[in-house]
Amino acid sequence: MPFKQNTSAEIRTNNVFNNQSTHLGHATNCEVISDSFSHFRFTEITVKFPVFEQPPIPENQIQDKYANTFFIILNNFLNCVRIALKRYALKEYHSYTEFLGPVKVKSYYTSGAIGMGISINFGGLSAALPIRSEQEHKVTQQLLTNGYPLDEIFLADSKRELHYSNYIHSILNAVIALEIKISELISTIATKKEINKEAIENFIKDVGLTGNIKTTLKLLLEPNQLPDDEILGKCKTAITLRNAIMHKGRRDLPIDDISGLVDAIESMIFKCTAILS
Repeated sequence: MPFKQNTSAEIRTNNVFNNQSTHLGHATNCEVISDSFSHFRFTEITVKFPVFEQPPIPENQIQDKYANTFFIILNNFLNCVRIALKRYALKEYHSYTEFLGPVKVKSYYTSGAIGMGISINFGGLSAALPIRSEQEHKVTQQLLTNGYPLDEIFLADSKRELHYSNYIHSILNAVIALEIKISELISTIATKKEINKEAIENFIKDVGLTGNIKTTLKLLLEPNQLPDDEILGKCKTAITLRNAIMHKGRRDLPIDDISGLVDAIESMIFKCTAILS
């Protein structure tokens, strides 16, 4: 993935099989797809990235000094994996203590502007399936290289929070994703009609997300491009919930409905992406 000063960070993964007993039972080379921490197979990850200090610092200081850099790279990778492989339950990591196995550090010298690199290995991340397809690797690499669309990562965050029953954050993230995509669609169409960018932004803000879904899209799109009434209705319900949370502090959500609302928002975003394509 792109790093500082036109350099790259490198991430390598390797399956490490485990057959320890857990509350799920006892097995070898097995995983629960929706699990955030696969219990019978683990992943060893090596992260390498350049540092530019001269001379390089001692190895016993690297782990603390570059912790923020390491976790930014790691979590960016995990975000790409969650999107590409639809492993939405994968969590982010922010502390070395969260890993099952030891964290190892080593430095090495290279030529050119890069003075030193760091390799950190550990176990404990949820493993992928034993064999991933070439297309899945390709999508993951594309996301690492080019970055992931904001609506996709917010939607993935929403699904992660839904997995952990964090319904408030699930709705907030889903509606953020929806607003990003609806705004992108309206802006793209309006720009093609040579409408001033500032005027577009003000219009989107003044009309609001519900108004843009109820009215603006119907004015801009052909009837066969619009989602069905059920999807539109669920999107409006999700927006109403988001507003109640944000402006009234509502906490008692209809938890049985949240999954369906997130699915409707995903369908709406998919529809917008198809039109933009």
